[in-house]
Amino acid sequence: EYLDTNQELYYSEEFFDDYNPAMGSNYPLLNGSVAFLFENRGFEGLVAESPNGDITFASRVRRHFNIAVSMVRASSDLRETLLNYQKEFGAITRQAASADRVKGYVFTANGDDARMHHFLEMLDRLDIDVFRLGRTVRQNGNTFQPGDSYIVPTNQRTYRVIRNLFETRTRFGDVVFYDSTTWTKPLAFGLTYADLSSAGADMLGAKVDPAFPAKETPDRAAYAYVFSWDGYYAPRAVTRLLKVDGHAKVAVKPFTAMTTKGPVEMGRGSIIVPVGDGQPLAGEALHTVMSTIAEEDGITVHAAITGRTAQGIDFGGNYARPVTMPQVLMPIGEAVRFYDAGELWHLMDYRMNIPVMMRDLGALRGVDWSRLTHLVLPDGNYKAVSDEQIKQIDSWIKGGGTLVAVKRAALWAVEKGFMDVEVIDDFAVVGFGAPTPRKDEDAPLADRRDYADKENQ
Repeated sequence: EYLDTNQELYYSEEFFDDYNPAMGSNYPLLNGSVAFLFENRGFEGLVAESPNGDITFASRVRRHFNIAVSMVRASSDLRETLLNYQKEFGAITRQAASADRVKGYVFTANGDDARMHHFLEMLDRLDIDVFRLGRTVRQNGNTFQPGDSYIVPTNQRTYRVIRNLFETRTRFGDVVFYDSTTWTKPLAFGLTYADLSSAGADMLGAKVDPAFPAKETPDRAAYAYVFSWDGYYAPRAVTRLLKVDGHAKVAVKPFTAMTTKGPVEMGRGSIIVPVGDGQPLAGEALHTVMSTIAEEDGITVHAAITGRTAQGIDFGGNYARPVTMPQVLMPIGEAVRFYDAGELWHLMDYRMNIPVMMRDLGALRGVDWSRLTHLVLPDGNYKAVSDEQIKQIDSWIKGGGTLVAVKRAALWAVEKGFMDVEVIDDFAVVGFGAPTPRKDEDAPLADRRDYADKENQ
């Protein structure tokens, strides 16, 4: 009505490809709301040309505002209809949950309490009830133990959100879409999980109220502190120590530490923090840092009473190597996919407090490679990197530098000989934005298709 009254051109129902449940126009649909997506043509500046003449930024703002007001007015006028719809939606949702083969999902982070906390925190924000697992469950070749596993029954009013979070959908009735269709969050969080055909009362332990899994303050160590690398925030814990000039070592082989609470098995990658020899931090200051790591990083810190282990390497040998602060360079700019660069930056800088130097891909000539320990290449197009810069990177890697390459950057690194690996399927490696997969030259040509039908193929 508003658009007609103001004689504005518009269209609707010509196509639909907005399946992503994370979109603001879709998430309400999973919770019994009526959602509509309105889009204006975006542009930079104050005026832009269009097939319908010049459009202004002010007109776009005015249109959005008036449509929003119109929706509020319509919602008020249709309040009884909308309330009845919500009531019917609830009844249909309960029926769907009852008819569904899947009655619940069980999952575990295999001892990584901090990573699990972030997953549980997300479920809590979505008003999904989570319970500790009440008994041992074996499903799909995995064993889930009550101590570190959780269960989400599907018989909840948020049933549709739960299914969207956990289901793995690979087949679609309509293949025309440009975004994701489900979240499959357990895979994103690296959890081991399984769906269940039953979720009886004996499986449901205490209801979960997510709280960060702070660990108890460690005993004061007579010889060294040790902690595992398995925890999500282990990199932040080490960075926390190094930033106050603390000294740490990493074990490249497993060992069994003798601690104030008995022998503890430690895997490869475990961190050893000496108390005396080579440690700049005094006893009290060091214990304060280790206590902060336990509380704020969710890391269990053990107090070792001797440098001699019950099994495996000792603390002073060649297999316990010094850890230094990473000096990371990550290229950015137009040639680099900013989604991937932003994700990597957020993980390193924001989550783990690891400083990252970012420089435009076209400005690598002035880099002092001798100062760097890590080069992180996000997904992007690296064809503009010169032969001279490729030689510098190659020499730097051979000198001990660590290269981390993602998606198309990984393919480029293989192509330039930085790593000797076999690429099995380049499209599977790269995914979105991938180059066209190589085709068999002898394969028959595909049947002719009309261009008008292309979007449906």
